Amino acid sequence: MPTALALKGLRICLLLLSSGLLAASLWADAHRPTYPPTPALFFQVSNQHQLAEQIITAIVQDQQGFLWVGTSSGLYRYDGYRFVRFSEQSEQLRGSFVQSLLLRQNGELWVTAVPGGISHFDAKTLRFSAFDNYPKHEAHFWQSAQVLAEDQQQGLWVGSRNGLAYIDGSGQSQLLSHPTLSELNIRA
Repeated sequence: MPTALALKGLRICLLLLSSGLLAASLWADAHRPTYPPTPALFFQVSNQHQLAEQIITAIVQDQQGFLWVGTSSGLYRYDGYRFVRFSEQSEQLRGSFVQSLLLRQNGELWVTAVPGGISHFDAKTLRFSAFDNYPKHEAHFWQSAQVLAEDQQQGLWVGSRNGLAYIDGSGQSQLLSHPTLSELNIRA
C-alpha cells in the first residue's frame, strides 16, 4: 500500500503534468495557422497589368489610395486593378523621365520630370498643370529640376542640376543665388 507521502508526490506530479499539457495545448491553439490563410502583405504586379516600363524612379501613395509610379518613360497611377499612364506625349506631364514625386500636405501631387520641369496634378480635372511661375531667363534651372521637398510652412524646396530654389505658399519662386549653391547638383 502506498504511503501518504508517495500519494502526495504522485498528485503533485499529475498536477504538474496536467498543467504542462494545458499550457502546451493553449500555446498550440494560439500558434495554429488560421484557415483560410491570411492574405499576403505583398503581391507582384506584372506587365499584364499595363506597366510597360522596367525602370521605376519614384513611388508615392495619395490620400485616395492611388499608387503613383514614376518611370523613365512617364507616370502611372495604379488603382489596385490597372495602371493609367500620364505622359509628355499626351500633354499631361512636363517631361517623360520622372525624377521625383511629392505628395504635399494639402494632398496635391507634384512631379519633377526631364526634360520639362515641374508639374502638379489637379484631382478635380484629372490633369497636370505645368509650374512656370518663374522668370524666363531661369528656365534652364527649372527644366532640370530633380527633387522636391515641402517645409512646415508649405513652401517647396526645389533641387536641380543647377542649384536650389524655393517656391513660397503663394506660388512665387525664388532662385537661391550663392556661388556654392549654383555649382551643386542637388538630389535626394
